[in-house]
Amino acid sequence: MFGFFARVRAGARSLEDAPEIIVVFDGQEGAADRRTLMPGYKPPVAGDEEVFADLPLLYKGLELLDIPCAEYPCREADDIIASFIAANPGREHVIMSTDKDFYQLLSNQVSALNTQRRADRRRIDADEVYDTYAVTPHQWCDYRALTGDKSDNIPGVRGIGPKTASRLLADGAHLEDLAGLDRLTGRTGTLIRECWDDLLLWRTLIQLRTDIPLPAVTSPGAPTTPFAAPEIVGELGLWN
Repeated sequence: MFGFFARVRAGARSLEDAPEIIVVFDGQEGAADRRTLMPGYKPPVAGDEEVFADLPLLYKGLELLDIPCAEYPCREADDIIASFIAANPGREHVIMSTDKDFYQLLSNQVSALNTQRRADRRRIDADEVYDTYAVTPHQWCDYRALTGDKSDNIPGVRGIGPKTASRLLADGAHLEDLAGLDRLTGRTGTLIRECWDDLLLWRTLIQLRTDIPLPAVTSPGAPTTPFAAPEIVGELGLWN
């Protein structure tokens, strides 16, 4: 509990201006739609039930800070965030998360914030994604489908690592372009052809939805100034 509010505070302090914050939660059955397509997608993690049991206290703490939150029982937080950004194209958005799935959303107006990184490297933008992976945010889902995503139980194509994936997707290519560009040759081409249908499915699973009807609470609150996490935890009566 302390760690959650400490991270929210760290995120707020990382930005030059006091941000308007919305906290978005996964629904308890948020991955249901994707598990219909692939039953092994994002398997439950030990301790999940304990986290859900703590949610009322998190809600209370956010209420004390006047920070609104959003949650759909059968939607993943990622899709709600992507839909909120799509519905509000005229403003700057900062996504505080370590989840690289959000790289597909990065643009001139959208960046990611990872407070676990060094202070001068916490903001991640589209240029950094390209400099690091040699693909653009628009290609991110193709790239991750090829290389895999262990956190979501997406295996990727056997034998294809980051360098090979970047080479295949050079010059802005997507999966559907590879055959026409004569890039499905040799052993790499054979491996991709053998799992082509799975590859397209993995990309679909990685793609964030931008058409989710937004919950009632999806308007940021007043700008949030840095706060002391111990005070919030104390207000919740959690100190021993």
